[in-house]
Amino acid sequence: MDPAAARGEAMGLHGTALLIGGAASAPIAGAIIDAHGPAWAFAVAGLVGVVMVLVALPFWKGADEPEPVREPVSVAS
Repeated sequence: MDPAAARGEAMGLHGTALLIGGAASAPIAGAIIDAHGPAWAFAVAGLVGVVMVLVALPFWKGADEPEPVREPVSVAS
């Protein structure tokens, strides 16, 4: 399990990216709709999503690997 500070930082970065992405995407989509129509806005949004996944794949940290089993610690009474 990751340290609490690293989890907190990751959650903060994720939340910031969601807020910035939501604020930036509406005007961009609106400009594409005005210039080329709604179908192109969906196509561009889908293409951006695919590109983002392809960029993120090399950084995906071992999602297939199971978490190691920890041996129980005996407590002397």
